This record gives sequence, C-alpha cells and structure tokens, in this order.
Amino acid sequence: MANGLTRLQAREAIRDTCGEGWLPLVDEVFENLPPHISITCAFQKWGALRFDLDPRNDTAFTDYLDEVAERSLEICEACGAPGLEMIIDSWVVTRCDLHSAGWVWRSDQPDSEAQAVAISGAQVGNV
Repeated sequence: MANGLTRLQAREAIRDTCGEGWLPLVDEVFENLPPHISITCAFQKWGALRFDLDPRNDTAFTDYLDEVAERSLEICEACGAPGLEMIIDSWVVTRCDLHSAGWVWRSDQPDSEAQAVAISGAQVGNV
C-alpha cells in the first residue's frame, strides 16, 4: 500500500483547485475510508469529485466513491450550494448560478435544445 494523502492534504487539494463546496464530501470519504486503503489523489474530473486509491480492489468502496461522485454533480464545487454540471471556458464544472458567471452550457437544458445562457439573464443564444 502506497503512502496516501491525509484528510488535510486532500482537503487542500480540492480547496485549491475547486473551492470549499465539496469539502464536506471529502470529510465523509475519509470518515468511511477502510483501514487497508489509501487515497493517493483527490481531484475534479468532468465536473465530479474523484479519488484515486491504493489498492483499487475494494469493490464496495469504489462503488461508494462512484456514488459520492454522482452526488458531487449536484453540489457547487465553489460554495456547496445546489449546483449543475456546466461548461465554462471549455471546462466541465459543477456550479451554482452565483459561481457560473458568463456564458455556460447547463445540464438542465435538453440536449436537443442546448443553449448558452448568460447568467445575468440578458441574453440567450443557441450553441
């Protein structure tokens, strides 16, 4: 088993790259971390909170992490308010309206009618 991140190191990694919104999820993961597993990386990928593990052979815990990733897609990574998957500056993120200033693609728009939405509400255009 490789040396893993401490809870503090994982929190700092997420805070530095995403904000404070997912810190309760990071804490929850560490509270449920089996003693034989180390978290080697905490990061955001495709708008979701993700973790790399060593070893990766605990199916129940990896299923749990998949569920945490799914929940993170509904929580603003910046502040913890209810959020949506969005594309901002070519990056997939999960943000609330307050933290998604500018033009974005929002997951709450039907795929066939995807729109770029100005958060100010002043302009709406087709993508």
